[in-house]
Formats: sequence, C-alpha cells, structure tokens
Amino acid sequence: MRIVRQRRGQFIIIAALLVAIMMVSVSTIMYSAVTYYRYERWDEYLSIIDNVKIGSQRVVEISLANYTTWNNYNNVTILRNNLQRWVNDTRKAYAGFGINLSFTEDELDHDWNEEESSAAADATFTLDITSAGLTGYQFTTPVLLKVKIIEDEEEPHERYTRWNASDKGKELTISLIVYKEDSIPKKEDSVTNLKKDNFRVSVNGTWLAPENFTVARYSDATYESLIYDIYCSPDTPPDPKTFLVSVAVIDTRGIKVVADVTVTVST
Repeated sequence: MRIVRQRRGQFIIIAALLVAIMMVSVSTIMYSAVTYYRYERWDEYLSIIDNVKIGSQRVVEISLANYTTWNNYNNVTILRNNLQRWVNDTRKAYAGFGINLSFTEDELDHDWNEEESSAAADATFTLDITSAGLTGYQFTTPVLLKVKIIEDEEEPHERYTRWNASDKGKELTISLIVYKEDSIPKKEDSVTNLKKDNFRVSVNGTWLAPENFTVARYSDATYESLIYDIYCSPDTPPDPKTFLVSVAVIDTRGIKVVADVTVTVST
C-alpha cells in the first residue's frame, strides 16, 4: 500500500510540474506575440509619420519652385492652396489610421535683385493619428535658396567678382556662393551639386547664350563653402564703365533666385 501511494504522489507532482511548464510556455508565447504586435504596429506608425513629413517637405519645395520659376512670384496663394490639397490627400490615403493633418502657419517670400538674394517658404504642421492615440505632433518644413555674389575680396573668400583685361582678352568673372536650408534647427548649407545648366547670366540687360560663359567650382580658404566662378567676355560698356550683372540660379529642386551686382571697369 505504501508503494502505491508513493507512485500516486509522484504522478501528481509530475502532472503539476507539466501543467506549470505548459502555463509558463503559453504565457511566454502570448507575451512574445503581443510584444511583437506592439512593436510592429509602432513601426508602421513611425513609417507613416516619416512619409507625411517627407511629403510635406516636398509640397513646400514644389510650391516655392512654382512660385519662383513659373509664376514669377505673382501667385502668393500657391503654397496655401497646395498645402490644403496635401492635407486632404493624406486623410484619404490613411483613412484607416485616423490621420488628421493640419497646418497653422505658412510663409512664402522672396528678396531678389540684390547682391545677396533669396527665396524662402515655411510651414508648421500638426499631425494626429487617432488609432495610435497620437495627438499634437508638430513639425516644420523650412525651405530656402540663397545666392550671395562676392563683390570684393574678403576673408575667407579669396575669389571675388572682377573685370580683367589683358593680352589674352577681356574677361568678366562673377564669384558667388549658393546656400540652401533643409534641416531643423534651421541651418544654411553650401550647395555643391550645381552645374552650368543651373545658371543663367545677364550682362547689361542681355541674357547670354550658354556657349558664351563657363562655370568652375572652388573651395574657399576654410573649405566650408563652395564658390562658383562664372567666366564671360562681354564688350566693354560705355562711360561710366560699369557692368550690371544678373545671375539666375535654379537648383535641382526647381527653386529659382536672381542676384544682381554692379561691376566697375578699372582703368
């Protein structure tokens, strides 16, 4: 009888251990599944946020490009109209997620025909994702293109706009730096990927044909900025011996800026 009781007691202990192991295993599997779902779902939300931010930045860039390149800064409402369409499109595209995108500020401006000219656009967005309980997430989209003509020799810019006359002929050199703004907090970065096709040159009101000027690139003394030198050979102007030079820059985003400078011909 004692032997039978011992075996029965052992069986009960083994059964209890098996049940405990099964419960722990099931709990681990369920926890892993829930955790995996939670992380996978948040990855999806983060992807949506990134896509909305990138799309918003692109809409602001396209609006500024249309405003400066195609509309000659006449349509001041183009940014607001494009942003409103973008807000409506995002709600339709992510209808199942309860996306609510809105903008509270928008700015479109230009300052051309100066030695330092610029075109800028900016908007502040608020993003809600009701399915994730995310509300009030804000981000800004600054867009800027600035052209600075270097008129005189100055540090750290050893290159500058000048008129040269020698035995080899007459040559006008226009030195300039192109900046853009595409980071938060706002920071201006020198644009380094422009080619000859991105420039237009006017001397005394006449736009030169592309074959009548060349473009070269140089680093400044501190290697912080890239300087573009534009070389052309216009006729010597009448008295007073000055050149009215205009340079139009259209970057790879399609944004346009026109800068002016007056060059005096030294005797």
